[in-house]
Amino acid sequence: RIVVEENNMHHEVIKLPNGNYVVAVSRVGITMIKNGEEIESVEDYIIEVDPSGNIVTEWDMAEILDVNRTDLTDGGVDWFHMNAIWHDETDNTLIISGRNQGVVKVNWQNELQWILSPHKGWGKAGRYEKTAETSPFLLTAVDDAGTPYSDEIQQGTAESNEFSWTWGQHAPLVLPNGNIFIFDNGFNRNFGSASNYSMGTEYEVNEDDMTIKQVWSYGKSRQDAFYSSIISDVDYLPETQNRLIMPGVVRMGGSNPYSKVVEVSYPDKEVIFESTLYFKNQLVDGQGWGNLDITYRAERVSLYP
Repeated sequence: RIVVEENNMHHEVIKLPNGNYVVAVSRVGITMIKNGEEIESVEDYIIEVDPSGNIVTEWDMAEILDVNRTDLTDGGVDWFHMNAIWHDETDNTLIISGRNQGVVKVNWQNELQWILSPHKGWGKAGRYEKTAETSPFLLTAVDDAGTPYSDEIQQGTAESNEFSWTWGQHAPLVLPNGNIFIFDNGFNRNFGSASNYSMGTEYEVNEDDMTIKQVWSYGKSRQDAFYSSIISDVDYLPETQNRLIMPGVVRMGGSNPYSKVVEVSYPDKEVIFESTLYFKNQLVDGQGWGNLDITYRAERVSLYP
């Protein structure tokens, strides 16, 4: 059924254990104050809906994040661009990916728990009045010994071989060990100063210390041949503990664009399966999402029930 006309669904719907649904929406007609100007905002709201279509909970990203932050990209009205939601059943929270800002964790009261993002540019939160600081919620990147990396790495203007933030990421999920697995698209990596590559990345977040450590990744060595600036997906395969990694559109706008579905063993990164999907629209030059070929997500399913 149609829930209410003032919410336009996009990107994500997940079913909760209680039978309700969490839905990413754009709230029709809602505005924000961005850099002193009142403008529309889109793709920054979440609603929980019961089976009868009643809205029982709402989350507003603009109330808890900095809508003025444009360091990664200036999305205008699409300042956050929510592209994925994961329900963490261990503590009943939501992990939310905003392509234009980073990954955030919130509780059921729309209270911010942490921000997984380069530190550069984060200011005060608020849809209209800017009062709450976001900086206390930024995770600090640390190495295996727990030592924080340099300020350049924290800010996102540099990276090391052992740590990189996510850039324009998609599809975060919580692994059985509690770590977070994400497709790091690499969009505008290091704010444009790094080479293009995408990877599936596993992070360990310590919420007591507010730190983050990169513990595993796959894809960096494949560079442009694995680089997808948009969409894409990762999955955990419980039968084998392998990882499924899918760059959704490689060489977008170039010659012979394609997507890949790659199963990689964990932790030794042996390619178990790889499929390349070439697009019928060879230039990926359609004038809208319905007129171009892309692969949004991939799932491994059994051939037999």
